Amino acid sequence: MIEIKKILYATSLSDKSQQVYEYALQMAIKNNAQIILTHAITPMSEMGRYYINQYLPATVTQKVRQEVEQKIVNEIRTRVENFNAEVFSHLALEEIMPIKKVIAHGAHSKVILEVAQRENVDVIVMGTEKNRDDISRSYTTREVLKRAKCPVLVVPVRDK
Repeated sequence: MIEIKKILYATSLSDKSQQVYEYALQMAIKNNAQIILTHAITPMSEMGRYYINQYLPATVTQKVRQEVEQKIVNEIRTRVENFNAEVFSHLALEEIMPIKKVIAHGAHSKVILEVAQRENVDVIVMGTEKNRDDISRSYTTREVLKRAKCPVLVVPVRDK
């Protein structure tokens, strides 16, 4: 029998992604599994870095970048906590299981795959936010499906 003990739930923290989280939570409850809630922060583009470097001295640029990145991480941590609390409240659940929260910088598919491997997850749960009828339009979904070493549950999201 297949055991599911670790579930990676990949989220964009959008309103629609709550539907996907509900699937991951129900799967975790039924299997007494741990959820690893994962959110990727897209790195600054080359063009963004270019403009910052053009107008600020190198010492200021590094300091500003570090401060901005820290503010972004802090904001995302707050959003993750609020997101988690909102979904638990919506499902009338108390926090009955530990939710490990991972926030990482990088391309979304790369972050999801790296966390899945590092944490040795049994399944990845993610949504199809771009087009629920055609997952091939989502680069992240395609890459995760192509490269994951564990099963991937792709949940179609619906407009509420």
